[in-house]
Amino acid sequence: MTYFYRYLPLSRKDRQSPIHVIAGGYTLIPPAMPYPPVKHPMDHQMSWDRGRTLSEHQIVYITRGTGEFETEACGVQRIEAGKMFILFPGVWHRYRPDGQTGWDEYWIAFQGPGIPGLLKEHGFSVKEPLMDVGVQDFVLHEFRQIVEELNHEKVGYQQVIAARTVQVMVNTHAAIRRKEFEGTDIQRVIAKAKNLLAEQIEVSVNVEELASSLHVGYSWFRRMFRQYVGMPPAQYQLQLRLNKARELLCNSTLPVGTIAEQNGFISSYYFARVFRKKFGRSPSAFRKKSR
Repeated sequence: MTYFYRYLPLSRKDRQSPIHVIAGGYTLIPPAMPYPPVKHPMDHQMSWDRGRTLSEHQIVYITRGTGEFETEACGVQRIEAGKMFILFPGVWHRYRPDGQTGWDEYWIAFQGPGIPGLLKEHGFSVKEPLMDVGVQDFVLHEFRQIVEELNHEKVGYQQVIAARTVQVMVNTHAAIRRKEFEGTDIQRVIAKAKNLLAEQIEVSVNVEELASSLHVGYSWFRRMFRQYVGMPPAQYQLQLRLNKARELLCNSTLPVGTIAEQNGFISSYYFARVFRKKFGRSPSAFRKKSR
């Protein structure tokens, strides 16, 4: 068995931050090993018979093996490699690997007033604490970097591991969304649509015609595009136009009116209004500031 964990001393300043890590580590558990195999502080010890209730959040990522996980809210769930679950403060839980397989687990414990919003944003909830992430290198990398920081405790490490904990949530959310679309017709259609929108940046998009050219229904296409990209097709093209206009303002001497026309804006007034909304200042002021 190989393991590492560390529980951290926290200053008053640490505890005032929106998110602060209080512990983390990993355990690589071979088959037939009693679980949990190492002792933790009294308020973190767990047995299968008693279970456990914590005062903080924890994220646990299983990268090898199988087992089971149970909470009051979601009941008993089977665990296999690539599953991640979150433990919520005040919620009874228990988990363990199967004796025939053991498992490899990576975990982070954290607190802070910013956590509820982050968890909601990235899809974690008390009723659905289990996520099928898959064994993803870019997710596992963040856990390993957190362990590295915990092991050496160099100056500023608390801020680094807090940021990496947020990145774990971001990467987890991204991994799940990518799995949903990977290898599907949706992925192919949206990729082609994005290319067409980028190639015809100066022409206002007709979403119905775009869907027809891709041989898919309008309602399905608009719904899937928004789900995949995070915004409707017309809004996506508007963002492309604004980004292109910003580049021209910074790197050319073209008049603002010409830039607006070349990027498909119906008038300089409309261009200035939407540009200010996105970048916080008028096109002319933005150009002046960038030089």
